[in-house]
Amino acid sequence: MDEALRIFRSRGLDLLLAEGAVAQAQGDLRIAGALPAPQLGLSAGKSEGYLPQLPGQSARSYGASLSDGGSLDDLLAGRRNLRVRSADAALRAARFGREDALRTVGALVKIQFLQAALAKLNVDLSTQTRDSAQHTLDLVQKRYSAGAVSEVEVARAEVAFLETEQALESSRQAQESARANLAFLLGERGPVPNFETVGSFDHPSMPSELASATPESLLGAAKVQRPDLAAAKAQEEKFDSALTLARREWVPATGWSLGVAQEGTGPNALQPRTWTLGLNISLPSPRKVQGDTARARADLSVQELTRRKAEAQTALDVTSSWASFQGGRARLARMEGHLLDQSKKAYDLVVFQYERGATSLLDVLDAQRTWITTRNEYLQNLNDYWSGMFGLEQAVGKEFSR
Repeated sequence: MDEALRIFRSRGLDLLLAEGAVAQAQGDLRIAGALPAPQLGLSAGKSEGYLPQLPGQSARSYGASLSDGGSLDDLLAGRRNLRVRSADAALRAARFGREDALRTVGALVKIQFLQAALAKLNVDLSTQTRDSAQHTLDLVQKRYSAGAVSEVEVARAEVAFLETEQALESSRQAQESARANLAFLLGERGPVPNFETVGSFDHPSMPSELASATPESLLGAAKVQRPDLAAAKAQEEKFDSALTLARREWVPATGWSLGVAQEGTGPNALQPRTWTLGLNISLPSPRKVQGDTARARADLSVQELTRRKAEAQTALDVTSSWASFQGGRARLARMEGHLLDQSKKAYDLVVFQYERGATSLLDVLDAQRTWITTRNEYLQNLNDYWSGMFGLEQAVGKEFSR
């Protein structure tokens, strides 16, 4: 599982998409911090029909101007600072989003790894069941050849054997499906490679962090550790800055410029060198400002509700995951403590008695069905326990020791 998680962190598609969102937010932050570029203007002209009469006079004119493009206004009115605050909050939200992808999809990787491992265990147990049914069928056929049983018992034993063959084929199909789903989560782009899941999930021990845990303590930890809650708060800060920026549009935008122009040189020039300092004031459009403010206020309100919903979802996740984990743990403890071993022992004893003619084939088949049912229930309990464990890790936002 550690290797699977390492592969996911290096090439998982969901994580790569989250990293792309972080890169986009970093670019937006650089753009938000940039001031408007200054504007340089150059001009040249000629006065038609004008003939210079004195030294220094010329029919050609030249001019140049330089404006700040609104940079000074951005700084003094605080618009740049608000844009940067909004973009920085968006960047933090994107980074928390990446952490949340690690949390959510990482939990899916663990669960899918579990499915693949349990599917492999189910194939082994189904193979064992098929071999046992084959042994019983061979024994019945020998007894039939000796005239000790009827053809009815042979037919029943063959049906039981074929059912175990069907179960084995189904378990193999489930294993291939689990492997394919795991490969997809790990970022495999082509055919499913040949790999095996290594690790045992039976006889689990209680994590030390959960020995004295309660739903209340786990919920408190989740509110601190879950990245989706942090991302929701960062998004709320982003929209709050956007609302302040929209209100700031009531402040008229200004632009400063400096220019120089001349036509000819010296005291006889038609236009001596002339310097100008200009100020452009763009008055706000009430309709646009009111619309932008209303939209920003609505966005902030929606984000506040989104954050509250995320907090409510966190409480639901913790409560339901804790209940699922506790239920799976109780059923698994009961199963491992007595039920699983006893069902296998009962089946082996009935087969032993049948080999010696002390019981009927119906008893053998009944014990076999009971063992298969108990074994499948055990695998389901293992799945419930570990899925509950991984779901609880996802709900709390923390990995537990195992």
